[in-house]
Amino acid sequence: MDVVQWRDRAAADTAAAGIGAVPECAASFAFIKEMVSMEHATVEFADA
Repeated sequence: MDVVQWRDRAAADTAAAGIGAVPECAASFAFIKEMVSMEHATVEFADA
């Protein structure tokens, strides 16, 4: 896993705005979009 830390929110937002132009990142995001799904559920507690 790669970890990147920015100095402030503005720098992070600037990086996020251009990330789609990086071919390797675009390919990774496309793969994630195809492979990952989100299933919504309701969490209920027995003591509630």
